Amino acid sequence: MSLNLVLVQGHREAAFYLPFTRAWELLAGSAIAMAKIRWQRWGSVTSTLGLALIIGAAIGLHAKSTFPGWRAGIPVTDCALLLASPVAWLNRRILATPSLVAIGLINLPALSLAWPALVLAETTLEDLGAGTRIAILGLSVELAGATYFMVRDAPAIMEATLRQKSSQWSLRCSA
Repeated sequence: MSLNLVLVQGHREAAFYLPFTRAWELLAGSAIAMAKIRWQRWGSVTSTLGLALIIGAAIGLHAKSTFPGWRAGIPVTDCALLLASPVAWLNRRILATPSLVAIGLINLPALSLAWPALVLAETTLEDLGAGTRIAILGLSVELAGATYFMVRDAPAIMEATLRQKSSQWSLRCSA
């Protein structure tokens, strides 16, 4: 985080995109998972507080905010509060709904596809309207969903294909 705080002053983009300036964010979630921190007694309070702080950060942070810098600690802390409270009512009843779980499962692939596509479109097209942006985001979500299912289902499909091929080979050899 120290490098993040230093770089954000003069090299904001580097502080945002360089993985070693943001690794502490992943380490925060990993530490909670590995330490198996569970605030069962205060679970509902910490979970609700985490969600409220995430909403506050989404509203309070804007394009002119020096980010990541120290402000990156805000959403990291907020998410840590949510992660440390898996038994909380909010997590079990709302965040665990199938639609929100599906969004979570394709979140990383969708972002990985959407941002480069938006940047490429922004640099190659003169006027990138809202309709084009929505279409790019929609296509990214569709591709992310397809990617998720292909990765998840690939071993089973490969096994079934190999089993079918071996059966065909056995029949040919016996004929």
